[in-house]
Amino acid sequence: MRRTLATLTATAVLLPVAVTAAPGAASAATNTLTVTAIDRNGAAVATRVSVVNLSTRATYTLTSGKARTLPRGTYVALASIHTPTDDSVTVGGRTAKVTGASTTVIDARKGRPLNVTLNPAPHRMSHADTTVRICASVRPSTYVSAAHDPERVYVVPNSSRNFQFAHLSYWSEPKNGATNDVGYVVTGTTQGVPAGYSRTVERSSLAPVTLTARSGTAFSSEHNYFMDSTASGCLRDMGATAMSLDESHRLQYNWKTPHRFTAHVSPGTWNFKVIGDDSYQDRTLTLQGGKNYGLTFFRAAYGPNTFLPTVSGFGRLSFTTMAMLDNPDSTSAEGSYETNSRTVVTLSRGGKILKKQTRDNFAKRDPEFSHTLPAAGWYGLTADARRYHPEKTVPAGILSPRVVAKYRFYADPRKNQAPPAHLIRIAAGGLDIQNRAEAESTTNLVIKVQRPKQAEPRAKSTVRTVTAQVSYDNGKTWKKTTLKKSGSKWVATVKNPGSGYVTVRAKAVDTKGNSSEVTIYRAYRIR
Repeated sequence: MRRTLATLTATAVLLPVAVTAAPGAASAATNTLTVTAIDRNGAAVATRVSVVNLSTRATYTLTSGKARTLPRGTYVALASIHTPTDDSVTVGGRTAKVTGASTTVIDARKGRPLNVTLNPAPHRMSHADTTVRICASVRPSTYVSAAHDPERVYVVPNSSRNFQFAHLSYWSEPKNGATNDVGYVVTGTTQGVPAGYSRTVERSSLAPVTLTARSGTAFSSEHNYFMDSTASGCLRDMGATAMSLDESHRLQYNWKTPHRFTAHVSPGTWNFKVIGDDSYQDRTLTLQGGKNYGLTFFRAAYGPNTFLPTVSGFGRLSFTTMAMLDNPDSTSAEGSYETNSRTVVTLSRGGKILKKQTRDNFAKRDPEFSHTLPAAGWYGLTADARRYHPEKTVPAGILSPRVVAKYRFYADPRKNQAPPAHLIRIAAGGLDIQNRAEAESTTNLVIKVQRPKQAEPRAKSTVRTVTAQVSYDNGKTWKKTTLKKSGSKWVATVKNPGSGYVTVRAKAVDTKGNSSEVTIYRAYRIR
């Protein structure tokens, strides 16, 4: 039965701590703790128990029913107990003072169910799932948890402030077939473990977040959606996986790309992930209840991100090819794994090639290119990256199959610094969910010229000019575009052809003649 009154019940219930010590334990040579775990049928079962010392915060693991030698002190014990007959899971915790041969009991029969509901309830609910967690207050990263159908999850109350409680409730509701499913993610946390947790959540208090995974740029054709809380304490890293039922009424986690999913999420800071076999992107948002948000993943056009050439360690020039193919929204190379590429790196000086080497991001080759500079002077570095996977064929028609970065800079091997080169990132606006532009339409390219922070000091460089070109024949011929500066960005206006692909190029030159250029082949397609 669903409640319509919004309530949060956290009645303080203090469970007696069943700790006993054998005669003469105070003078025993060792101190032990035995935790007995009892399932909902009253049977003693063997399960893993996490134990935390409240003074030192040291953690230990033991098996219920077996004595474990521990330093003398006061501990919290945490356990998850499975009852096979009804396939239920119960989480519970106890405080125990260890001195001599000590014992305590975690009894699943004292577990209470959660009652978390939505108002209004999902119209056609296809799946519901509940995750509960009990943490040690002195160390919330040590916890026990259970995830199951809501009617099969129980929590043993304990009013002690040595514990924290958190839950995440998830419901999914299919909308318009498989094109726009809807999920609801509700979280809550308390100090101590409440004796019954009843709550009705108004949908209007949640934050709708529309997640769009576009097609055309990733190796993977199927992706999963994940939502993880970044809150502190017991809620930290609690998350939900977007789930629904397919046409055969089987639970599905993978979503065919392109796809759009709307999650109504509890306010707070969340990390949203879209993950495929060979692709990963994530973004973090701080949500306010009742406010709408949107995130788009796998946008065109992929290009270099994060890394520039550096000089360090006795004049050694280094350049990593790890992020030659990255999405334009990524804030760091570690935030996106769409880097399946093989790169030919060429270093030259005065028209002479000093070193040419192939690098990739797999086990056979290291992504790092390096060479000792012979003297101060002007150098050229070209990184020609192409999509690559040692065990898979690059999908036909994939966007950004090739990206070329060219840098011309003055470098002195006696100075440990990042040479005066710039990171150029290009994003195409107005594309559809398949990264396509309308035939004969106009597309705006947003160009960012950046100098990211690196370990080495950055040489001074002031950009003088930025130019942009486009090609409709895969780089055979080029056409200049109209370019305007807008704040810290430049916007290029592109007149799209009637069909095919658009290749884009941008170049930045500073006041001393150092230049950086990026070419993204087949950045987006025309429909």
